[in-house]
Amino acid sequence: MNLTRWFLWTATSLSMASAHAGSDVVLIDHMEKAYTVYAGLPLDRAEAAKSKLEGKPVEMVPFEKFAENQKKIIGDRIVRNDYPGSRAEEGIVALIDKYPGTPFGVTWNGGIALTRNDYQAAKKAYEAFNTPEGFAKPELANDPVAPINHLKPLLGW
Repeated sequence: MNLTRWFLWTATSLSMASAHAGSDVVLIDHMEKAYTVYAGLPLDRAEAAKSKLEGKPVEMVPFEKFAENQKKIIGDRIVRNDYPGSRAEEGIVALIDKYPGTPFGVTWNGGIALTRNDYQAAKKAYEAFNTPEGFAKPELANDPVAPINHLKPLLGW
């Protein structure tokens, strides 16, 4: 995630999280091929964000619709699922519900990205995937985007 985008998400998230404790709308950022960023916002703050995000590949989906269609909305962006059975889609919905205003990324291979390191690892992995040598998923202990490495500490799964 580049610095400008990180700043925009952080500023938007901080200003939006304070007004309401829930996620009424989910912002979905499709700007990168290596990952998609999701953030839950209260309805009043989502309207304010529209003007800031106008013209960008971002969509807003009601939280209920997002939760009901998680497999399609999130799963359709996964190019190759390296984490079958990880409950990543369900985990993203739970994270958005529990941590409104916080951006969470789902990587091209079904991982979860939270930190700058995670997003950079996803970009490097996606670039490697698109070379003749390809991409080999690292061992779980060394895998920055393995869903379990984020879902367990944040949700207790």
